[in-house]
Amino acid sequence: MFSFLCSSPNDRGEPVRSVQNRNGEFHRAINEDSIDIHALNAPPDAEKHLDDLVIYLTEPFKNDRDKVRAIFRWTADRIAYDWKSYLSGKYKASDANSVLKTRLSVCEGYANLFTAMAEKAGIESVVVSGFSKGLGYSPNQKFKVPDHAWNAVKLDGEWHLLDVTWASGGIENNSFQKVYNDYYYLTPPEQFINDHLPADKKWQLLSRPISVNDFKSAVKKHSEFYKLGINELSPNSDTLKANDYLEIEIGGPSSLNFLADLNKSHDYTFVERLGTSHKILVLSPGRGKYELNIYAKHSSEQESYPAILSYTIHFQKGKVRNQFVKVYSGNFYLFSPKQRFLSEDYTYDFQIEVPHALEVAFIDSYGKWKRYSRGSNDTFYIRDSFPRGKLTINAKYGEGSWPTLVEYIVE
Repeated sequence: MFSFLCSSPNDRGEPVRSVQNRNGEFHRAINEDSIDIHALNAPPDAEKHLDDLVIYLTEPFKNDRDKVRAIFRWTADRIAYDWKSYLSGKYKASDANSVLKTRLSVCEGYANLFTAMAEKAGIESVVVSGFSKGLGYSPNQKFKVPDHAWNAVKLDGEWHLLDVTWASGGIENNSFQKVYNDYYYLTPPEQFINDHLPADKKWQLLSRPISVNDFKSAVKKHSEFYKLGINELSPNSDTLKANDYLEIEIGGPSSLNFLADLNKSHDYTFVERLGTSHKILVLSPGRGKYELNIYAKHSSEQESYPAILSYTIHFQKGKVRNQFVKVYSGNFYLFSPKQRFLSEDYTYDFQIEVPHALEVAFIDSYGKWKRYSRGSNDTFYIRDSFPRGKLTINAKYGEGSWPTLVEYIVE
């Protein structure tokens, strides 16, 4: 048994219906659902002893993959993360029998319990120790002592990776919250390496293992990044340097919507759509260090935007008034102008795409409306100038409905 600091779960995530394995295939959600139901309905009498529990979890299934699924799902549900021990540095016994008895542990206990049950089921499994980008991770972190443990399991002659600790939930409001995250079940190695670096590089399961420096410099991606099917990101370094402006390019499904903030402010970020790709445009408020957070979700989803990644940015110069136009939520895209402050002495070319809008209206600081009807497509082209004060663009979708899309300041 090894001894090391244990990284706590790094984020919370909702269950997903399917997870891609390392061969690019998808497990049938309906099959996993039936296995999960069986595992989650384990009776108390079967959970008292390890042998009885393994028999209950695996006996109905013929292949090792289904058995591993049942063991993984039960462990993620029944074991809680020992947040108090993590904070105090005083850890309880983490052998499989102790964890089964207390139902409480840090990562080492989760991993030990999973491997013990897998081996009792006749499945080859190992506990892997290494470095992680978990809760409290920072780009300046030094990786000297392994701080986390997870598992590798052999199925059909090939090794796969999983992290039952991070699948079990996450830390929120300074306490552990049980929210299952299926992403960490048989995660593809090329994705797993983003936040898990094994001390022994053979457990990267990559044809070309990466170095500690590569691991350190790569931007940390939350599990939602991969769940959403994002497949391109540039730059991939977690710390960026720029003069007073930079761009982040992200590629993925066309159904994705993105948001970004700089030090929690939306004034200095703008999302630009480029076919199936998006650009995050970032302006500098002034010289200094900033945190850029990027969020994404499918346009059809009603839930709030989950975080997908964060950058640290060092700007050399900038201006507080160097801001993008204020954008309200809604299904539209502004092509131009993108700056927040306009001049009353200048005539601007406004171009905005508003699907399904019947009209758009420009409302100036005097309350005067200039209305423009929809043409042959969803894009409105307007060339005009406006008086000083607040200027908004509103859209009409139906009778009495004129939501605000964007807001400028004319000077």
